[in-house]
Amino acid sequence: MRRWKLAAVLLCIILGLGAAGCGESGEDGNTDTTQAAGGTDSIWDQEPVVHLGDIEISYRELMIYLQSTRQEYEDQYGSEIWDYVLDEDGMTVWDFVKEMTLEQLIYLKIVCAQAEELGVSLTEDEVMDVLDYTADYIDHFTEDELDYYGITVEIVQNIYSENLLAEKIYETVTLRADTDVPDEEARQVKVWQIYVQTAGFDEEGNQLNLTEEELDEKRQKAEELLAGAREAEDFLAYAQTNSEDTSEIEVVFGQGDRDDAIVTAAFALAAGEISDLIETEDGYYILYCVEETDEVATAEKKEEIIAERQKALFEEYYEEWSSAYTITVNDEVWELVTLDPNAAAAEAETEGESETQESSEG
Repeated sequence: MRRWKLAAVLLCIILGLGAAGCGESGEDGNTDTTQAAGGTDSIWDQEPVVHLGDIEISYRELMIYLQSTRQEYEDQYGSEIWDYVLDEDGMTVWDFVKEMTLEQLIYLKIVCAQAEELGVSLTEDEVMDVLDYTADYIDHFTEDELDYYGITVEIVQNIYSENLLAEKIYETVTLRADTDVPDEEARQVKVWQIYVQTAGFDEEGNQLNLTEEELDEKRQKAEELLAGAREAEDFLAYAQTNSEDTSEIEVVFGQGDRDDAIVTAAFALAAGEISDLIETEDGYYILYCVEETDEVATAEKKEEIIAERQKALFEEYYEEWSSAYTITVNDEVWELVTLDPNAAAAEAETEGESETQESSEG
């Protein structure tokens, strides 16, 4: 996946956020903003989290992305996922998601900053689409919910616009990638195979530790299967009966996808031919060539190779672009990026009131 594409994916999740809510609504379906304790304005009107020269990443914008990601994670893993510790340094899932999201937003901002130089802009129709998407998104929320989540029309429009602009920039830059892929580089062969295992793990997950005698028996078995395969009228049926891995009889692959010995043998076969016994680190293979070139798979491989070239080219451009920017993170604001900023603001306000009261009483 293209790195900037993650931001676009997050945006798609945001669309679901409005329809599903964030689990903060009361029984009547309205968001309970009382827990913000009047702190909604102050918590959302922070200084920018990050400066990239003249480019800013606002607190509101980052939180919209993070709240949408929160929704996705909790739908899959439950709300308890956030405190799960990922490494020996104590990084939690929430810490990781925060950093990952900020990194992707920085990436997105730097890409979009190249639009003018590249001559890329949104068309009138695309601008109208952005307005329509924004209106549809905003309609999923009540006014109280918009306040609670710090969502504004301007921020949503900007998110849609930047994601669309980044896509156009990617397409513009990657048009320069080499799309000439030789047939042999992309070629995918289709074979049926018989497998005799000598290493790895058995079906129960136990590691195989074969003795020399057992290895000799495996070799003999493989040679007997090869002889039988050459005599069999139906190789596929024979393989399904005799292979030690019946879950993978028909396989399609190309250069670099499998052990070199297997690829070399497969590429040397004509349709209908059977290979000699192929020995690899994990066992023995016998191949029957079904198709010398699987046309559909080969065409898909060409597209994959082109996409990889485009991605590599774009990364080269991004490395050059990003070198011109100094990233400055506002640590104080970064610390305010929490799972529930409204609750955190309310707690801070309550603590402040308590301290004030204790001071006055003293």
